[in-house]
Formats: sequence, C-alpha cells, structure tokens
Amino acid sequence: MEKTQDEEWDYYTCNGKKVCVATDREAAYGRTIGEIPLKKYVLCALTNHRDTDSIGSPAPQVLIVKNIKKLPVKVVVMAYLTAEYGILAQYQKGVRNICGYTLPAGLKENQKLSSLLIIPVMNNHILSKEAIFAEGLVDESIYDSMEATATELFRKGAENAEKNNLILATAQYEFGEENNTAIPLHSYHTYKTATFWDNGIKVEPVVIKNWLESVGFKGNGPAPPIPEDIKKQASQEYITLYKKLTGKELKVPKKEKDIAEFLK
Repeated sequence: MEKTQDEEWDYYTCNGKKVCVATDREAAYGRTIGEIPLKKYVLCALTNHRDTDSIGSPAPQVLIVKNIKKLPVKVVVMAYLTAEYGILAQYQKGVRNICGYTLPAGLKENQKLSSLLIIPVMNNHILSKEAIFAEGLVDESIYDSMEATATELFRKGAENAEKNNLILATAQYEFGEENNTAIPLHSYHTYKTATFWDNGIKVEPVVIKNWLESVGFKGNGPAPPIPEDIKKQASQEYITLYKKLTGKELKVPKKEKDIAEFLK
C-alpha cells in the first residue's frame, strides 16, 4: 500500500482505490506547525458535502475514492474580477484579452463579470488552450468536457452559496481521467479551492494566520508551539466555517464529545 500526503490529508492507494484520511494538521509557509482539534472532521465533512467521486466514507475522517489518473491541468472559474492567478494585476496593466475572453474597460476590483471567465492553470500558472494541446497535456475533447463540467459545478455551487447568504466568486477544479472521460475530483468548493464572500469578506480561517503574525513567525526557524487557547479558537473557527459553507451543524463523533464540550 502506497502512502502520500499533503498539508492536510494522508492518501493510501490499494486495489484501484484511494483512501483519503483527513488529519488535524495545520500548515503555514509550506510546513506543518501543529494540530487543531476536530479539524479532520471539518475537512472530511466539507469535502463530502457535495456530489463527489467518493465511493465510501467508513469513518468520519475517511473518504474512499477511485484511484484514477489525475490530469495535470486544472480549471478555474471566475465570476468576479479578483486577484487570483494575477488576473486583476493583468487587467490593471491594460490587458483586456484573457484566455480568449475580452473584458470591457472600466472594471474595478471584485466587480462581477458579465460572463464566467474560464481559465486553465497548471502549477498555479495560467496556460493557453493552444499550449495545452500542443504539449499534449490534455486531449482537446477531454479538456472541453472539463470546462463544461467546471462551469456546471460552479453554477450549482453559486446557487448553494446564495442559499447560505454567500457569494461564490471563484473556484478551482481538479480532474481525473477514466475511460477517456474527465471526472471532477473531490476537493472542490472548499475554503482551500474556492473564494466565498460573506458581506464582502472572504470566508477563510484566520485565527492561526493572525496569531502567527502577532508572534512574528514568517516561516523561518522553528515554528512556535500553538497555545491551547489559540487551538481552541481555531477549532471553533473551523466548525463555524463548516456551518457557514454548508448551512449544517458539524456532527462530532462520540469519542470526541469531550473535546466538543471543551470547545463550548
């Protein structure tokens, strides 16, 4: 069984399946700085909230998905002129044609666009369709289905966000390929892969970010231990964030009830 991991998840591949195990790990500046109680349940529940590629969830912090080939190109959908991927900066420099879309003059930061902007990216850099096809990164027919699927997922996500009094401004979609078909992977519409606004404020965890700034940690040297009161605040923030994005209360497993009581 092969194991890989990222900042928040552990992955195990076996018999054509991928077991995704959410963790309490908290990362900053590309490194793990500690753990936040209950975070793993928020990650898993938030990921499993939508229609996903999940084929099972045997535990509150575990998802089982098909182990399919991940495509190197992601699709970003933008409904507002934001700073993601340098789009706003390009526009402010006078660039009006972006990925085949012509933007009108006079737009301001975070202004709603008249139509969705679909942007292919790889390694956080914008690509052109011509480059994608010329380099053989993704077959043209598969890429077309990626764009269509991403657009539909975004529209549904925007509708769901509106029901929770939020705005879905941008979202990033990863895809896998199976039988020459593009399949969206399970990590979309989370606070990591999408920008949600609540009364103009981005919905994201900020407790740890603000604490790190207050102690002057910028990624160099040993990470300072996270105080228990900050962990408590961060844990509650993740729980509140889950409810804000889904409109639901987080279901905490019985064995963690003591921690849930502590957080009240």
